[in-house]
Amino acid sequence: MADEQAREALEEGARLLTAATEGAVTLRVSATPQPGAATVTAGIDSQDAAILAQGAGAVTRRELNGSSEIVRASVVFRNLDLARRLPLVLHELGHTFGLGHSSRVGDMMWNGPEIYNQFDYSPRERLAMALMLQRSPGNRYPDIDVRLAPAGVGTRTPRTSTWICAER
Repeated sequence: MADEQAREALEEGARLLTAATEGAVTLRVSATPQPGAATVTAGIDSQDAAILAQGAGAVTRRELNGSSEIVRASVVFRNLDLARRLPLVLHELGHTFGLGHSSRVGDMMWNGPEIYNQFDYSPRERLAMALMLQRSPGNRYPDIDVRLAPAGVGTRTPRTSTWICAER
């Protein structure tokens, strides 16, 4: 992002997400995509369809490959003021990592205005990240690893998920 405050929020968010994963995932802010790395783009679009439909402050979209690995993501903020808010940036970067919404107030991934009082991921979110990093992408309860499943089982085409974060 060209705006200095928004870029600083992204850089701090990248630093905090990297720290939350204890360096297992390194997020860097760069003006150009890095070869071999998953790319996360960030921008502002008050006319984004999901933002308009939900009255959202931001929306994150992830694209997964056939192995359920996140290969790219985009974060769209409704306006520049929201892009400058570190808590919302952290929340959206959590979605780019693979986190969903939390049901617990006090978590960065809570989907309510209380996130603006948070400035880092909670201990339980850090634990969730650590546990996620121990599992194969796409592996869910009851621990059926799609890479070990018979041919024809599981999807082998890119999939996209969208996370809409309402501003209240």
